[in-house]
Amino acid sequence: MANNFKHKKIKNTGLLYELLIRQMTSDVLQGKKPASFKLLKKYFHKNSPLMEELSLYNSLLKCKEKNSDYTLKFIDATIQNRNLINEDSLQKSKYNLVKEIQSSFDKDIFLKTQIDNYKLYASIYNIFENKESDNPSLYLRNKLYVANYINSNNGDIVGEKQEFLENVDPELKSLTFKLLTEKFNSKWSSNLNENQKSILRHFIFNSVDNDNTKEFISEHVKSISNSIKAKLKNTQDTVLKIKLEEVLSLLPKISNSNFITESHYLSLIRYYELIKELN
Repeated sequence: MANNFKHKKIKNTGLLYELLIRQMTSDVLQGKKPASFKLLKKYFHKNSPLMEELSLYNSLLKCKEKNSDYTLKFIDATIQNRNLINEDSLQKSKYNLVKEIQSSFDKDIFLKTQIDNYKLYASIYNIFENKESDNPSLYLRNKLYVANYINSNNGDIVGEKQEFLENVDPELKSLTFKLLTEKFNSKWSSNLNENQKSILRHFIFNSVDNDNTKEFISEHVKSISNSIKAKLKNTQDTVLKIKLEEVLSLLPKISNSNFITESHYLSLIRYYELIKELN
């Protein structure tokens, strides 16, 4: 009897990672301490089996190639690399992660989050978890779906939208981790305000080389500059004046930068934290 390739969302490494990132981001924006942060650090660290498999998901998600023959060879090579991962270690890690997710969150609500590119993740899962001999027709169908995605320049597949974290720059994860590390080490005494949340949202929904990014950053630099100038005008503290003038001298380096990086976003968030303290 032919294998019908039953996709298990709770065992799809790519989906689990994106759901954890989305959960963590949502909690940060609400000022909560996310349990997902510990799970990400524990199970997706460098050289972990889940991180190895996730990197293979990402290699297919981010690949851009017009040559169909090359694309199929690339998919085959990715599958071969997937088969090199220690299966026992991978399944054990996945089992433990799922167990902790179930104990930390309401499983149904956690998995209910809509992933617009769900079919793509499912197709990658199916070619990773099954063999062509299990069901040649279904296997080829899943493989061609992934190939079509790659050949259509990352997801111009009819009827599907880009999931907002699908092709997110890895700097998002780095930024979020840094925010959480600083926030929960009590370096910040309060929750993110609306300006800080706006900056974080922009980093989530826009790539660092987006046409609107530089303008967005410049607007926040101007806002911060105006706030600090107002404080400078009203303070009689000589030491504070010197420090504020130093801050003002540094701000243009952000807006004049040729390439925006995570450090610029973090700097803006810290400047807003300074303004909160001054208030």
